[in-house]
Amino acid sequence: MKLKKTVKTLTSDVDVTLHQTNELLTKVNVLVDDINVKVATIAPLFTAVADLSVSVSDLNDQARVLSKKASSAGSKKHSRLVQVCQLFVLQVKFFSKK
Repeated sequence: MKLKKTVKTLTSDVDVTLHQTNELLTKVNVLVDDINVKVATIAPLFTAVADLSVSVSDLNDQARVLSKKASSAGSKKHSRLVQVCQLFVLQVKFFSKK
């Protein structure tokens, strides 16, 4: 008699637990779907930011090369070009940090 009652109680408890687990899994699936949609929406933004970062870095490298070439020339005309290039490099660094 006690065994039947215990089995009946355990069966009932397992049924309740399974029902709650199913509800929880349904909610988790909805959340995962929502997250996937949001990630898909912002993924192109991260790609664009990464591409921009690479472009700014390349531009900075080219400005540095140009600045070194100009500084090795030595004439007054080239000296002014060096100053302009150095100013340009500083501006690129300043705006790439933001």
